Amino acid sequence: MLSPVSALADECETPTGNAAKAISRLYAKIDGNNEGACILYGDYSGDGRNDGLAFLYFSPPGGNGVFLEVHKLRQTARRQFESDGTVEIFGVTPRDARFSRGRIEVTTSVQGPNDPRCCPTEEKRWVVNAR
Repeated sequence: MLSPVSALADECETPTGNAAKAISRLYAKIDGNNEGACILYGDYSGDGRNDGLAFLYFSPPGGNGVFLEVHKLRQTARRQFESDGTVEIFGVTPRDARFSRGRIEVTTSVQGPNDPRCCPTEEKRWVVNAR
């Protein structure tokens, strides 16, 4: 039986405050150029605080293209965010997230078989184990 949905996040937001600080610390560990980040907020830990799913886009040195690293961010009792691990999610334009205890669902746009590289048109729904 699934836990009740604790939060819905329609659009990925630009991180601010303590979430932005946590993402800056994560970018410091990536060998590449920061290409922007966004975060979806919701409580996946069941403690009543907004945790997050952060999408970090970066380009590696000497490479052409943008890569993605996705982190679960748990909010602590002191309102700080800490990485709770990475997850395998691909695509762009993260949206329509559902957070419940131990679970995150999110949709991204991914390349279809006939899509040009610039313009993914297919939707993919991801389910993340957030225990």
